[in-house]
Amino acid sequence: MVWAVFLHGAEGWTVKKLDKNRIEALGMWCWRKILGVSWREHRTNKSILEELDVERELMVKVVKLKLQYFGRVARGSAGQLALTVLEGSMEGTRYQGI
Repeated sequence: MVWAVFLHGAEGWTVKKLDKNRIEALGMWCWRKILGVSWREHRTNKSILEELDVERELMVKVVKLKLQYFGRVARGSAGQLALTVLEGSMEGTRYQGI
């Protein structure tokens, strides 16, 4: 449930390296809470993931949502305005750099 709330609106995020690290940290924090593992136990993230037999997937889901949204915009099903903004075409005779 926490991940569903967290991922709401992820399509429009601009994800930088710091944001990516924080997203991954949230994923590991959730897994640790599920297992009841404290940070004081000095268990590595790798050992937590091996115990649960899962991989880091939160950032993968963010990327997947962004790509799905891009596909909707590119097909035009998100609206003509979104497609126009994506294509970035401008009317006029002035060339770039002049």
